[in-house]
Amino acid sequence: MYDLHTFRQLLKVEKEGVIINSDNSISVWLNVELADKVNDDDLKSCFDTDASEIKIVRNSDNNFNVECVYKSNYSEKSYIVYNGENINSSEKGEVILDHFNPDEFTVLSSYYNRSDREYKIFMSQKIDELQDLTGLITINKKNAEYTIDKNTIVIYLGKYKTESNIGIVLHKGIKSKVKMLEGDYTFNVVKEVENPEVQFAMEGNYFLFKW
Repeated sequence: MYDLHTFRQLLKVEKEGVIINSDNSISVWLNVELADKVNDDDLKSCFDTDASEIKIVRNSDNNFNVECVYKSNYSEKSYIVYNGENINSSEKGEVILDHFNPDEFTVLSSYYNRSDREYKIFMSQKIDELQDLTGLITINKKNAEYTIDKNTIVIYLGKYKTESNIGIVLHKGIKSKVKMLEGDYTFNVVKEVENPEVQFAMEGNYFLFKW
């Protein structure tokens, strides 16, 4: 058995969005991709933040979610910075946080998870999960398949494998626990059409060569 390592560690950090938890604490979810393996503690050491707690969720050897939990101190002065020096990576930067008025119901941000084919939309208030959303969340003018969790709408794009341009619309009338969305929001997703990895141009015998 061989233990393979890359010549250079790479660290890629993307913000997924802000989640309003059941206890009204705030979680900032990050998606982190690495070129080489690391343990959870080493990855955690790459982040500096005023969050109350940092949690690591391992999706695979090279993909993680980092959850920065703010129990009561999330504000315009909050910060999350990262530096890959501890894992031999030169990447460093700052995560741009979403600051919002909790009395307003609006869209904070969105995130497209290509591997899961999910489009996540993060709102500024928890969404009323009991409302009828027929016609209020659409993909290319058709009702979308979705789930709602707290302030997040997860829209499933798995059936749109052959479409390169996807138009998602949140229509006005969607309700939070206390307010209603006053305008439409449109999101355009440009994705690669999923084709077979190998296509043959004509009939005949094909030989694979190893370079």
